Amino acid sequence: MMEILPQRFILTKGRFPRENERGKIVLGYKASVVNETIVADVGDNVTLSMPALPTMSTSNFNFTVSGVLAKGGTSGITNFDYWAFISIEDALNIITKKDKPYQIILVKVSNVQDADRIAKEIEKYFGSYSVTVFVPTAFTRQVNNILSLVQMFLIAIGSISLIVAGVGIMNIMTVAVMERTREIGILKAVGAKNRTVLGMFLTEALLVGIIGGLIGEFTGCLFSYGLAQILNNFLQPNKTELLERPETQSIKLTPALSITWMIIAFMFAIIICIIFGLYPARKASKLNPVEALRYE
Repeated sequence: MMEILPQRFILTKGRFPRENERGKIVLGYKASVVNETIVADVGDNVTLSMPALPTMSTSNFNFTVSGVLAKGGTSGITNFDYWAFISIEDALNIITKKDKPYQIILVKVSNVQDADRIAKEIEKYFGSYSVTVFVPTAFTRQVNNILSLVQMFLIAIGSISLIVAGVGIMNIMTVAVMERTREIGILKAVGAKNRTVLGMFLTEALLVGIIGGLIGEFTGCLFSYGLAQILNNFLQPNKTELLERPETQSIKLTPALSITWMIIAFMFAIIICIIFGLYPARKASKLNPVEALRYE
């Protein structure tokens, strides 16, 4: 376990024990002063007791605090801020004398891809013993599955919104073509070609996409920061909770805005407007100038 400590945790005081160094212990952030001697009382469970907090136990094992870990909070299956770490030799010495079984074993794999296979081998090794194997990749898969469902839900809502917006743009431009029929007839009468009229209405659709995309991105950014601020205020512990539970940690949410995705969304808005504006634009370009001049 001592080999994993420097890779997994950060110290606020002291140092990590050296390899094969005995009688040293690393504690969570609420531990005692470095180099102070504490007592590990071994009863049903291995617990730590400061000199000012004596407890009844059958055996005592003295350790010197080598370091105190930085505050980390809950990570995975437990909160390491309340843990104590000793060398495997000291742990075997305690368990051998007290004949107590392991409560938890941490296994470090050299290749993350082998985590699931190793977990199955561990379950097979213990056989009939009641053991539960937690694999970090399993938590990752569960989170990814949940995020995938949320993403599919958002994509469905976004697709419906795009269709509704596209139909609305088509209707507005169709009405604009009808209202400007005489104007189109005049343009064609003075020599305007079909592609000129087509380009004119597609330019209008392009402007609608640019303006709508900018408004949408500004509104989205504003909504993201506003929602994050509201959630941060809601998730912050109050003064009473901090006094009763000093280990309570505050949570701060910060929106992660990607410039790449903002550009993609902006271009997508423009493309949608051009696609749905193409039909009324072609309809306007195909108008007969004589009939257009007679239109009222």
